[in-house]
Amino acid sequence: DNDFWGWYWAVDDVEVIRTPDNDLRVDASDFGSVGPTSYLPYYMIPMSQIAPITFSARVTNIGLVDQTNTQLNVDVNTGANMLSSTAYTSVSNAQDSIYTSTTFTPTALGTYTFDISISTDLVDEDPTNNMIGSDAVEVTTYTYGRDDGTVVGSIPNVTSNTGLAFQVGNNMNIFADGLIGALDIRLSDDAANEGKTMYGAIYKLNAAGDAYDWVAQTDDYTIANGDVDNFVRLVFNSPINVLANDEILIVAGHYGDEVAFSYAQPAPDGTTLGFVEDGSLFNLTGAGAIMVRADMRDFTTVEENTISTGIVAYPNPANENVNIVYSVSQTSNVSINVTSITGDVVFNKNVGTVEAGEYNENIDVTKLANGVYFYTLTVNGNQMTKKLVVSKK
Repeated sequence: DNDFWGWYWAVDDVEVIRTPDNDLRVDASDFGSVGPTSYLPYYMIPMSQIAPITFSARVTNIGLVDQTNTQLNVDVNTGANMLSSTAYTSVSNAQDSIYTSTTFTPTALGTYTFDISISTDLVDEDPTNNMIGSDAVEVTTYTYGRDDGTVVGSIPNVTSNTGLAFQVGNNMNIFADGLIGALDIRLSDDAANEGKTMYGAIYKLNAAGDAYDWVAQTDDYTIANGDVDNFVRLVFNSPINVLANDEILIVAGHYGDEVAFSYAQPAPDGTTLGFVEDGSLFNLTGAGAIMVRADMRDFTTVEENTISTGIVAYPNPANENVNIVYSVSQTSNVSINVTSITGDVVFNKNVGTVEAGEYNENIDVTKLANGVYFYTLTVNGNQMTKKLVVSKK
């Protein structure tokens, strides 16, 4: 009998991958300003709160050879400013956290773009993982925020608190004395937000550093159709004074009807905070920065004997032109500007000196995108600001 059987095995399509000798990889990068209690990133910074910015990165040597003179490099506005870390030797298979040895401080209004990369003495065999990409901050006139402006998702509540009162927001450092006149809160695109009630509030970290004390709250606001998927500005009845070295918590809130507030890019753990129905503070981990911003100007300082009947815009909403009508009771120096919800000036006119009387300024809005804007009348240094909606068909 010549029959036989047996087992065998075979390997097909084998690929041998060689670990490179020289390969550094940037795993993550970060930037922020060091305050009295925390190191936080700010994407919108008013002139009054400018502070030095530090950059950092986590770097892993995934090659076989130690990399000498490894450095973190930051290019601000494509060569306008260059920062680096202290050079060091990155050991094979080790991960390190490295920081720039100098800081960058913005000096004027505008956008500052950061490109973050690493370098070494040896030629990296895979340079594609040496740069993590670009980030940017905007220096504004009044707006102070920790979100980057790109909506990632929304949060109406936390699971254990569904259907109950809820507040959520971000902590922030104050670097110079100032005031907060309003909060700008971004609502999600959920149509169910319309008709619901929302508000904004401010807390301050107490002297012991173990609790946030309530400071002020805006009036309740009923959400209109045009507010959905937009920022809503909620003005405090009186501006809130803040002092250098304060840590504040600014929040958006509702009374249980599940208003969905937008959030943006991932935030450092321990910096997305809020309160549930019973007043307990919660800390969201792995969460995005809540899109709630402080507007650091006074919306209430208007001398009634100078602006006799205030200011009004019509039609509002506007689709082609809007008339800004105002009156002054005495000879005054007048200017008018219109800003977007992010603080960008889209119209500015120094009217100059006018006699007592009523005036009309006609503004073309055909080139403006649909959305919420704010028009401000300045009379002899005193301001009055109101909301304008552009809605073109």
